[in-house]
Amino acid sequence: NLPIHATGIKSSSTQKPLHLLAFFEGQSAVLTPVGTGGPGKPEVAQTYLNISYNFMTPVDENNTQYVWFQHRNTDPDDAEISKVMNAGALMAFHEDKAILEKVHKGMAAMHKPNIDLGLDLGAKTFRQALQRLIDAE
Repeated sequence: NLPIHATGIKSSSTQKPLHLLAFFEGQSAVLTPVGTGGPGKPEVAQTYLNISYNFMTPVDENNTQYVWFQHRNTDPDDAEISKVMNAGALMAFHEDKAILEKVHKGMAAMHKPNIDLGLDLGAKTFRQALQRLIDAE
């Protein structure tokens, strides 16, 4: 869990700005008022849930469509919250894009074998399965 402090997010149950502490697990952000929330603690009425989904699908050998979207459990009509959340998601998307483009260039011009890290197992397994399907065609 990575704690992140945020301010100014409203809870629809209070309609007041709250100072929140966020815990990120995977692609989910669960924000609760300071002093509440955390592992094993009950959800409170002011819990703010944001879930992000992102996935990639190859277009061709050098291009991939990267889709990223998110939703939240409160304030769907609040344009200011949407604006702040979209700006954060766009910033994260561009960070990912820059890294993924450099990784692609490095893999295309690879001169040494990959160093296999445990955290790469899912992506490696996917690439191997995809290559088997391509070879079978």
